[in-house]
Amino acid sequence: MTQATSTETRDLIIESAYACFRKHGLLKTTIVDIAKMANVSRSTIYEYFRDKGEILEACAEQASE
Repeated sequence: MTQATSTETRDLIIESAYACFRKHGLLKTTIVDIAKMANVSRSTIYEYFRDKGEILEACAEQASE
């Protein structure tokens, strides 16, 4: 099994965050929810993003592309 590239992992986190935001709403979604959805650890999320706000910004950037 090959290791996912950092870009793939980042994209997976963003896609998972989208799904969580749709399901739970922006305020109720937690980093733990996103980590579970992406099937990664919380520490992996924090390697890519400082906090939930930064994930939300990345989602918005990707949506506007």
